[in-house]
Parts: sequence; C-alpha cells; structure tokens
Amino acid sequence: MTATSHVTSPPLGPLTAALIARLAFDTYRAHARSVIGVAIVVFLPVTILTQLLEHWTEAHDGRVPDVPGALILFVAAVEVAGAVIGSAFFAGLLDKIVGAHHYGHHKVPLSEVVRTLPYGRLVAVDILRTVIVGLGLLLLVVPGIVAFTFLSLSGPMVNIEGHGVLSAMRRSVWLVRRHFWLVLRTVTLLVAAEVLLEDAVSALFHGADLGLLPTAVEVAISATFGAIVSLFEVTLAYELSLRHPLILTRPDDARKLGTR
Repeated sequence: MTATSHVTSPPLGPLTAALIARLAFDTYRAHARSVIGVAIVVFLPVTILTQLLEHWTEAHDGRVPDVPGALILFVAAVEVAGAVIGSAFFAGLLDKIVGAHHYGHHKVPLSEVVRTLPYGRLVAVDILRTVIVGLGLLLLVVPGIVAFTFLSLSGPMVNIEGHGVLSAMRRSVWLVRRHFWLVLRTVTLLVAAEVLLEDAVSALFHGADLGLLPTAVEVAISATFGAIVSLFEVTLAYELSLRHPLILTRPDDARKLGTR
C-alpha cells in the first residue's frame, strides 16, 4: 500500500480559466493595499541594489577599480539572497491571503507569516525548479516550457499541503498532468508575458539616465502584473488541491511528506 493516495473530491463546478481569473482578480482587489505595500518593501531594495550594480560595472566596462573583489562578491550575494528570499516570502504571503479570502483559512497576521513560512523549502523548490527548467530550455525551449508547467505548482504545494521539496514537485506533476492545458494557459503563458514585459522595460531604459524611474517601473510591475500572475498560480493550486485532495494513509505519512 502506498503512503499516500490521490482522490477526486465531489464536483465543485467547472474548473475554467475564467473561474481562476475571477477569483484571482477578486483577491487582488480586496487586498491590493497589502499586496502592493509588501511588494514595495520586498522588491524595492533588491531592485535598487541590482540597478546600482549594473550602473557601477557598466560605467567601468565591467571593472570596478579600487574596490576589493570580495566586497563585490558580497554585494552580489546579498542581492541574489534578497531576491530569492524576498520572492519566497511574497509567494508565501499570497498563499496565505488566497487561503483566507476564498477557502476559509484562518487569517494570519503579517508578523506570523514572516515567522512561520518554510523559507528553506520554498527556496530549495525554487532553485531546483529553476535548474530543471533551465536545462529544459537549453534543449530547444519546448522541454523547458513543459518542465516549467509541470513544476509550476511546487511552491504553493509547500504552503498549502505542507510538502517537502521533492514531495511538492511530485504533487505538482501529478496535479498538472490532469489539467496540463489549463495550467499552461493560466500560469505558464502569464509568467512568460511577465518576463517579456520586464525585458521590454529593461531594454527601453537601458543606457538612459532617468534616475529612479526604471526602479519605480520595475517595482510597479512586480506589485501589479507580477502579483496578479502569482495569484493565478496560487488560486489554481488551491482549486486543484480541493478537487484532488491528498489522503494520508499511514500515521507517518506527514513525516514522509516533509511537513513541519
């Protein structure tokens, strides 16, 4: 007997892209102030640091004279760590907001979210997924798109169902396999659109001395379009989790899932 089983819950109504869009936009409208405020706090420092490093190195043709290499590496490491941990926190916060707004979960104060999110698992899932998708993109792009789609719900599964890293990725694959085209439309294509928008903005401002305007635009994209894309992902994850609940069949199953 396997440790877990997947079952289909009673009908909850048609699962469509229109439903996911309606729920996601409803959540954003109801919590726009919180989402935008947190996005600014999380992404503004990282964006400023990133742009400072870019201007710093471009001004010296990739070289930074009279500055110890260890300092440059330290600043770059802080930038990467801030981006990864900040993204994990923002995604985890959206998981909590959606759960409370639409699915009857207890509303968690922001301070508790900060203290209780499983940062290690969220970061590990994100890094492993990025590596897998990156390898797939090297193989003529399409394998990378397919890999991203199958693994796109891994992060939400850590928060929603309490999975460990590999268990969350397996669960994501299991769910997406049954709704591949829906996930492709409501998550993958939107993420691709977000990336293209960010690249277009970066290209538009490249080389221009516009002060903090590029920073403000990038943070605005993260707080609006980026947040809505993430809400689509989280909402779809909740809907699929409800329709295909994971049943623990042995007392030690929770430990094997990697839950806290």
